[in-house]
Amino acid sequence: MNVLKRRMALGTAASALPRGEDGFSAMEFGIVAPFLVIGFLSMVDIGLAVYQRMTMDHVLRAGVQSAMADQGADKVRRTLEASATEHFTLGGGTPVVGKPPITLSVRRYCACPETPTTQTACSTVCPSRQPTLAFYSLGATGRYSGSFMPDIPLNPVVEVQVR
Repeated sequence: MNVLKRRMALGTAASALPRGEDGFSAMEFGIVAPFLVIGFLSMVDIGLAVYQRMTMDHVLRAGVQSAMADQGADKVRRTLEASATEHFTLGGGTPVVGKPPITLSVRRYCACPETPTTQTACSTVCPSRQPTLAFYSLGATGRYSGSFMPDIPLNPVVEVQVR
């Protein structure tokens, strides 16, 4: 009987409390807001990383245009460097604020038409008596250092066949 009286007393005390819902919205926002801020900052960092990668692709496209004229690896490298200096710090240069470091690579190689994945000397006579095909491999290596996310490596590579 004693237990029953206690339960009734607690029930009456609980029913005497106010039933308002004032402040619940603020409390819910306080719980959800940190997740929203973390998500927003992550999206901004990912967007900036994608922008940096697209800029690296733009630099490589400029090099591809030069490589199509087959003017030699040195000329292609100079074109890449000229295009990259607007947005990046080249190689081991002193980093500049707003210009992340980038390393560029250019390689010219030849292959026979029958086996385009096997590199040969450009003076090689192919088994089919066709001339060797010339290729350029252009690459850029960089890293996006986010303010919120960890570093993201960016390593685009473009291979182009010279006709």
